[in-house]
Amino acid sequence: MGLSVLGRRHTILSLTESQAPVNRLPFICLASALATLFAVPSGAQAQRRAPAELRWELIGHTPLDFDSPLQYPVLIAGSPDLAFAFDMAGNEIRAVRSDGEIAWTRGGRGGGPQEFSHVTDVEFINGRLWVADRGNARSTGLDPDGNWGPLFTSPDVYQIGAFSDGRLLTLGVLPEVRLYSESGVVLDQLRLPARYQAMNPMAADPIVSSASPAGGVFLVFRYQPNPILISAVGSELAMKELVGPVARPFQEAIHSSRGGRQIIRTPEIEYHRSVSVGSDFFYVLSVLDDESLIVDRYTFAGEYHDSFVPPEPVGAWTVMGEDLFAGLIYEPIPHIKFWRIVR
Repeated sequence: MGLSVLGRRHTILSLTESQAPVNRLPFICLASALATLFAVPSGAQAQRRAPAELRWELIGHTPLDFDSPLQYPVLIAGSPDLAFAFDMAGNEIRAVRSDGEIAWTRGGRGGGPQEFSHVTDVEFINGRLWVADRGNARSTGLDPDGNWGPLFTSPDVYQIGAFSDGRLLTLGVLPEVRLYSESGVVLDQLRLPARYQAMNPMAADPIVSSASPAGGVFLVFRYQPNPILISAVGSELAMKELVGPVARPFQEAIHSSRGGRQIIRTPEIEYHRSVSVGSDFFYVLSVLDDESLIVDRYTFAGEYHDSFVPPEPVGAWTVMGEDLFAGLIYEPIPHIKFWRIVR
């Protein structure tokens, strides 16, 4: 399946002279504020989106009936053999095989050591499933067979990631990044630049990925176009601001027309929906302003590589292994589907 979104019909906005505002100062001020908020990092340059031609094969899915054990999945993470979904209906983690069968279920609503309260993230990292439980202010680990592992307090935890050496990284809502040892000791913390802290709560909703083999953790804010790559040098955190792709440079396609002018726009990213990491790339699932979906791939150095359209409209997306993916779909009922890229 090709990158059909790039060939979609353009949106055309017509502005006649009679509709043009007399006082342009408020619009100039607004444009200046947005330029500051979404500024491209110094020395970086946005790239045009490059399509990747992919063919998909559906290999399995959970039951498509109303007595399915998967009732209200909202988060998903992937391992080479299983997809892990957090089901809000019972505050449970369900491990699902690629044929759609449920392998095991853990958790339940509560504050006990094997219960969850308000889960905000699940990530499969270094052979272990980590659950960010903000309601209980802790991070909990399970192995792929569902055996309970480490549990430690992490105040204000919202998203969770990890480095390849086992150290964990959590994000709070502020946003503040904390680095933990495997035993749960805080090693370092990092406050992001002021422009991220100044965002409204919707824009400051972070989506963090687990670490790449190269040691970087990929961080995306839901309504901020440019990602961040966080690394740990010794016990200290460092960050690098990256540049996301654009469909076409701003105002490249402005054409004069009779009685006014036409601004032709190609679809741009409206917001990011999920991030996952594979053996070679970070994958960022985003919603475009025409409501279509796009997945952008970044190298582990943080450079944009290419983009593709997922095989179906998915609410969340995760990489399981080489050319194997899983996605949450909510129509006609909530379920998980599994696809393989056909080479």
